[in-house]
Amino acid sequence: MPSGEHDVAALGDVPLRGMVEVTAGSENVLLTRDGDAVYAVGGTCPHAGGPLAEGIRQDGSVICPWHKARFCLRTGALLDPPAVDALPRFAARVSAGRVLVSIPAIQASKAVAAEPVRAGDSRCFVIVGAGAAGALAAQTLREADFGGRIVMLDSENRVPYDRTVLSKYVLSGQPGGEKSPLQTQE
Repeated sequence: MPSGEHDVAALGDVPLRGMVEVTAGSENVLLTRDGDAVYAVGGTCPHAGGPLAEGIRQDGSVICPWHKARFCLRTGALLDPPAVDALPRFAARVSAGRVLVSIPAIQASKAVAAEPVRAGDSRCFVIVGAGAAGALAAQTLREADFGGRIVMLDSENRVPYDRTVLSKYVLSGQPGGEKSPLQTQE
């Protein structure tokens, strides 16, 4: 077995058109199956840590059971908010009736560097509001290769955060508010 590849399940343990949660190394992975094809994406919602195996599989996507974010099961792409990040996608293959998942040594999804403004792109996009919608708008611009400057206007001087988490946890005095930042300052 190649380095970084983990034997995680028998093919028969992954139900057709179903989902199963497994562990590959230290990664929580959601396996799905269509015929003999198996797909592997991160098993935890990046929004608030919801267990995606408890979600609903619908038309090639999974809906998080906690806040209804929706992700593509083949690619991990974010399809519907409130999450702002996609799921990590892992290579999966079947060999001798076993499902093997490859986990890279360094997860790109855990170490995302800020993209610098491209030289020569003098455009500036202003986003009014730096909450979840503003953060997702800025992220979507970068993913669509917008190379100009992005300015986010907000009355608070802090990174975009999830106000719904604050209302549920911080105001009630319960732990969990530490999950509220949507992105780092970078």
